[in-house]
Amino acid sequence: MNDREPWLNPVTGAEVALSGAGIDRIGPDPRRAFRANLAAVEGRIATACARAGRDRADVRLLPITKTVPAHILRLAYDAGIRAFGENKIQEATSKRESLMDLPIDWIIVGDLQTNKVKYLTRFAGTFHALDSLRLARS
Repeated sequence: MNDREPWLNPVTGAEVALSGAGIDRIGPDPRRAFRANLAAVEGRIATACARAGRDRADVRLLPITKTVPAHILRLAYDAGIRAFGENKIQEATSKRESLMDLPIDWIIVGDLQTNKVKYLTRFAGTFHALDSLRLARS
């Protein structure tokens, strides 16, 4: 598949077209944009690791996907991103349902209300802001 072919949702088979807002956000050629942006970020991470004397394998890139729609995350996944960070459980749950065909590592970041813990444990492998024993026990 070349970069200019329409992207088809593998679950529904429907063509996914970017709206004006989507084009403004990532450009008219999203596959190329994601690959180029990811390569640039990876290069910056590698340079920073070398400068700090750290092994690149010890540093994890975690894109936070707040407000990014699931069909855009699918393009990011196609570019090689396998983990996504979310800070809103409801939004993460909705995206996970839309992207269940992909083996994504969902990570929750930020504050979490105790009543949302039961939702977190259903799909997220990592929670980056555990700040109380009460929350851990929930």
